[in-house]
Formats: sequence, C-alpha cells, structure tokens
Amino acid sequence: EELSSETNRLNEIDYLAARQLQDSTDPSVLLWWQQRMLNSFVEGLANVIPYEILPIFSGEELRDVLCGNPEVEVDLLRRVVEYEGYEASDPVVGYFWETLRSMTDRERKTFLQFVWARSRLPMRESDFEAPFKLQKDLVNVGEKADLALPSASTCFFSLTLPEYSNAALLRDKLLYAINNVTTMETDFQTNSAEIAEGYRAL
Repeated sequence: EELSSETNRLNEIDYLAARQLQDSTDPSVLLWWQQRMLNSFVEGLANVIPYEILPIFSGEELRDVLCGNPEVEVDLLRRVVEYEGYEASDPVVGYFWETLRSMTDRERKTFLQFVWARSRLPMRESDFEAPFKLQKDLVNVGEKADLALPSASTCFFSLTLPEYSNAALLRDKLLYAINNVTTMETDFQTNSAEIAEGYRAL
C-alpha cells in the first residue's frame, strides 16, 4: 500500500510536469527550474559524499551509506556496547540480548528510537560516534527492580536497566517502555513519575 501510494505520487508529479510543459508558452522555464532544483540537491549531497563517486553505488548502497543499515543488527550493537554497573556475564545482560534478538525488526527500530532517537544503526563499528551504554539502575534495586521500567538517555545513547529477576519480565517491561514513551529524554512527566516509582501494572 505504501509503495503504491508513493508510485501514485510520482506518477502525479510526472503528469503535472508534463501538463505544465504542454501549457507553458516557454517550456524552457520548467526545465530551468528543474535543473536548478537538481543542482541544489547535488550540491547538498556533495557536502556528505563526493558526487564524483556516486556512479559506483547502486541506489540501495547509496541509501545505506547515507542513512545507515535498514536492519537493526544486534551483533553490531553488541560489539559497541559498554557496561556500567553490569558485567557481560550477568544474567540480566543475557536476558537483555536475548530479548533484543527475539524482537521483530520494527520493535528493534522502536528500541533504537527509545535509546538514541534514531531508527537505524551505522553500517560499521567505526561509524559510531559513541558506544551504546547499558547501565545498571542503582535507584531501583532489590525487590523494587522488578517493579521499575527501564529508562533511556538519547543524548548519551544509553539504557538504564533494572536488574530484573527473569527474561520474561525484562521483555515485558522493555516493550512497554519503548512503546509508550512519546518524547525524548523522558520529558513526559507522567512517564518520569512512573519510571521513578516503578510501574506496577505489569
């Protein structure tokens, strides 16, 4: 459906351009505007990547270079993680990676949006500006850990994770958090209060 609507939009643009070209007393005006827009696009693109090398990329390759990987690779994220308060061998860390692997690609993109305000990872480890940080929640500990929600700081690409007692609970809490936080940096006051006191509905 999305592809067909995009195709319809492109067809409509082609139709309008052809109609304007037929109706115009001077067709060169339309071509001049199109050339001007295309030149501006190429100039902007040249600020990111030298336009001389564009012919060596396919459309998909160019998209990936400019926008990042369309699929969220858990292994890539795991290679750039730094733990704060946790060790890689801690059970809750294992639950976390198990949960991330079991998510759909759409859920992983929602997770990235939650922790980083982006929906794609870079293509390579060297393209990361900062590591992904998995931090231990030092406020909600002991029995309070199972009641709390994870929180994130998008500016620091970090997730603060309570030490949940099992994988199913971690999955439920993480999915709830990523699907219900509507603003960056937990600006939404009700959500901040729930995170601070621990959400008890789950």
